[in-house]
Amino acid sequence: MLASTSALLSYGCWLGYVLLSQLLQAHAWNEDEVWWKGLNITDFLQAWGWVITYNSRVGAVALLAGCTAPLAWGMLMYNVYLLWRGMTTNEHAKWKTLQDEAYDGELYAAHWDDLKEVVATDRHEEKGARRLRPPGGLVVVKTLKLTKAERESINRKPWVKLDSLENVTNMYDKGFMANIREAFLSKWDG
Repeated sequence: MLASTSALLSYGCWLGYVLLSQLLQAHAWNEDEVWWKGLNITDFLQAWGWVITYNSRVGAVALLAGCTAPLAWGMLMYNVYLLWRGMTTNEHAKWKTLQDEAYDGELYAAHWDDLKEVVATDRHEEKGARRLRPPGGLVVVKTLKLTKAERESINRKPWVKLDSLENVTNMYDKGFMANIREAFLSKWDG
């Protein structure tokens, strides 16, 4: 959708340029030469201002398409970058937040196998919440919103303070080609 929007906006800008340029050529002093030949920048911009107001419908649409096409192309490139990284826009923001919290010293991790006793007494397990073993077996906890007692318990083993996210695995990252296949070739359930 972003690719088609970007292409259509670019085409609309180009089409407006062609139509308005032909109109300028038709109103040029000498129709045998290119209309802009010999003009300084002020006269050139004044000629474009005149033709945009002369044919305001085409001029307005061409200006709107020309101003919004770079935004659509930028968003398309950003989404291709996120596909390459194996993330969604929301995930990208969350990983950036986690990186900042690791830098601030508020991020701890423990291996899943070392947390069996902790998980068994976790209040979420008592409510019947299902826990999945994360890839790589690493559980990450932010200490920003923990109570004082929870902070004290997390400072003991098996928890280790994280300085970076090098050892943390993104469980949704399937690789660039798998993400492309899922985005474009998967069937929708709806």
